[in-house]
Amino acid sequence: MKRLLFITLFLYLSNLLLAQLPNITKVEYYIDTDPGYGLATNASTISSDDLDFSFIADVSNLAEGMHKLFVRAKDENNNWSFTKSQTFFKGFGIINETIDKVEYYFDTDPGYGNATPFSFNPVTDVEITVNLDVSSLENGIHNLFIRAQDKAGQWTTTKSHTFYKGIFSNGTAAKIKTVEYYIDNDPGLGNGKKVAFTADTELDLTFDADLMPFTEGCHDLYIRAQDENESWSLITKHPFCINATGILEPGISNILIFPNPANGSFTVQFQNESNKTTLEIVNVIGQVVLTKTYYTYFIYDNISMNGTKGLFLIKLISGDKITVKKLTIK
Repeated sequence: MKRLLFITLFLYLSNLLLAQLPNITKVEYYIDTDPGYGLATNASTISSDDLDFSFIADVSNLAEGMHKLFVRAKDENNNWSFTKSQTFFKGFGIINETIDKVEYYFDTDPGYGNATPFSFNPVTDVEITVNLDVSSLENGIHNLFIRAQDKAGQWTTTKSHTFYKGIFSNGTAAKIKTVEYYIDNDPGLGNGKKVAFTADTELDLTFDADLMPFTEGCHDLYIRAQDENESWSLITKHPFCINATGILEPGISNILIFPNPANGSFTVQFQNESNKTTLEIVNVIGQVVLTKTYYTYFIYDNISMNGTKGLFLIKLISGDKITVKKLTIK
């Protein structure tokens, strides 16, 4: 029998337009390996500016074990959304099967079964405390990965733990001497674009990133720093999108605006990632006609437009994230 994975998802492709949001014309998915934009498996061809649908992904050709599903959408202007991912397990799990192998590796995966094993007696529930040899690692940031296998041959998900190897001089924080960034592809440590600043132990920087070489679509901005002891920081990732109207931030999910179209008043409901969210209502000529600020994680608010009619954009700003929805007032 063909095995299928049933997926329910919500996709919304945000675009800052002053008149009308473009319709989503294509939704595609792939599993594990990206075949390229437009080359993945079609999930939907329904044309709409706001999609909420379910689809069945074919997993019959996948080996049993952990996999990752990726989903993305394209609008009628050929702008792609961010690619969303969901990890899943294919197989028939066996409850309380004996764990007979636990292995670990640093930074680079040598393949299942090829990492360094822990020594222990096979049990159904294992707790291991051990000193790991990091003498071969260079000073700086590293990642430790651990996974287990049971007697049926099934592997767990791989757990990761980031750590720093090095010596802090005199117990004081070293000054940051270099900050660099790159977009999409890592040119290597020290080869990113440099940010101008004055060396200090703590930094709060604002800078302009050069986006001229990049085409419309979604990209990832990466930032890292190096101190005077030549140690590098963790890399911070910041997704963004470029289209004809400018740069867009990833949107906030779980937003409901109803009724829409509305007669004079409407309700907005959403959950945010911080305890401060600003709501702006913008008319078709770009004027902000209403601003409200919320200081809770869950918002349910009835808003009256006081007789104002027309097409509006509902703009939600939470930290560095912006989401835009369309609203019609009759």
